[in-house]
Amino acid sequence: MQRIIIVLCCAVLRARALCAGASYAQPRGFSPLIPHTPHPFHKFHATIAQLEYNAKEQSVAAVIRFFADDFETAISQHAKREIKFNTPQALKDKANHAAVFVYVRERFELKGRDGNAVKLTWVGMEMQAEMIWVYVEGKLPGGLRGAQLRNRVMQELFDDQVNIVNFKFDGKQTGTMFNGQDGFKVLPEKK
Repeated sequence: MQRIIIVLCCAVLRARALCAGASYAQPRGFSPLIPHTPHPFHKFHATIAQLEYNAKEQSVAAVIRFFADDFETAISQHAKREIKFNTPQALKDKANHAAVFVYVRERFELKGRDGNAVKLTWVGMEMQAEMIWVYVEGKLPGGLRGAQLRNRVMQELFDDQVNIVNFKFDGKQTGTMFNGQDGFKVLPEKK
């Protein structure tokens, strides 16, 4: 079910971009010192995240999917050094993990319904084809209902960046989208 939602969201975003006559957008803050080679079919800018709540552990796990080329640019600019994830060693490098975690922690923010920030901890990352998957988790005693989320990943690079976050309530998949103007959003109450 999750994969179907992800595929449908990507298809909608791609169709919207193509209907609007979109073409590849140069990243904001582009630097010739940090190379950026766009994928030839990569004409839209989106991330997809999945939040899963574990009631027994009172914790939340987040998985965020990025296009590898854009993600390398964002992390390189944020860390002020070139970072590539094109080798198994680079994917396992502790300094690269630290740079990714600092970036994600600053731009993917979760608060409990009491307004207190959830301290995310690093779980790991992996690369599959042209995608990078980042895994973080944190304690969230009150659950997802009424929690607040702000997802600003990649929005410093692209004006058209959209971040989709999917999560489950009572076994039903739902989600929300973030663009550059969005602040914190309260996760939906039980319907």
